Amino acid sequence: MKKVLYLIAFISLVFVSCSNMFDSNRCEKGHPFDEEWSWNDEKHWHKALCFHKDNVKDFGEHEWGPEVIVISPLEASYSLSQKTCKVCGKVVFLSTTEKIPHTHRFSSDWSNDDEYHFKRAICTHSEEVSEKSKHEWGKGTITKFKYVEDPETGKEKEMPDKVLFSCTVCSYSKEFSYEEVEHVHWYEEYFSKDEDYHFKAARCEHSEEVDEKSPHKWGDYYIANHKNYTVMDSDTTDAIYLSIPDEVGTRCTVCDLKKYIPYNESELFYENPDKYFYSQNYHYKINEYGQPEEIKELGEHTYRILNFLNYEYEGTQIYDPDIMEVSPDFVPEWVLLECKICSYKDSVLYKEKMELINNILKQDK
Repeated sequence: MKKVLYLIAFISLVFVSCSNMFDSNRCEKGHPFDEEWSWNDEKHWHKALCFHKDNVKDFGEHEWGPEVIVISPLEASYSLSQKTCKVCGKVVFLSTTEKIPHTHRFSSDWSNDDEYHFKRAICTHSEEVSEKSKHEWGKGTITKFKYVEDPETGKEKEMPDKVLFSCTVCSYSKEFSYEEVEHVHWYEEYFSKDEDYHFKAARCEHSEEVDEKSPHKWGDYYIANHKNYTVMDSDTTDAIYLSIPDEVGTRCTVCDLKKYIPYNESELFYENPDKYFYSQNYHYKINEYGQPEEIKELGEHTYRILNFLNYEYEGTQIYDPDIMEVSPDFVPEWVLLECKICSYKDSVLYKEKMELINNILKQDK
């Protein structure tokens, strides 16, 4: 038994000696330290991982960050906050029995009554308000009229009865009796107009006042009037009678005022100054404003055949694009012609325009 105890004691001694030898060898280049921080209430450090437990690294006092409230119920009798060491991350919770000062929170939307606008509290103190002030009334609008006797004429006349005001801050609206407010101009229901503007004229004694005055908003232009125009044929000296665009019209989309200007000074002309106009026999263009002649490029239509038309039964008009010539088996009743220059279209009786149509057919071959 004693031999066994001696053997165990010897082995332990050898193990401790070897361990100390190994640890001493390992610490020759410096003690190994734990990467995790150790701490107490006041200090923090990195402890040694070897047998030299008294050795520590980065030993120092805590560097506390700001206190952060983590529990702050409204009107609570205590609060709970925490602070954290900026180096080692140790967290300390702090509590206090002092009452936390309450800060009211208010809605971003306006509330109002007949006299004031304000912002209500959205915390537990709903009776509290912020930014309270009297309404700032804008321009009044007459909403109701009444008839009263005119002391001068003895006849009834229309006078304002109710006026509606809106607050320029909170948009609250309130109606007042006309007698309890300062004078409010009242205006015609319909627009008056001059050459440049439309407006609503005052109906009160301040006749120089106007409301809703703004420039006219002109709509699309359209050809409103034509005029007769005569030109002499240079070859035959015969008179050629045309109906050419004279004026274009437009109207204000607000007050319905109409305005007329010469065609060749209008947007319609300048959008397409090379547009052809035509009559049954001629086509032409309108000259620019200020030119000595009102038209230019006058010429007779030069036709091509678009199609032959044939009445098959009961007056039904038949278009057959595959039949483009006259033969003993097919003599059309009608022919659809189109001017090669201005695209004017005309339907003619074949028997009345036989020579013209045959000449066109020969030219096309």
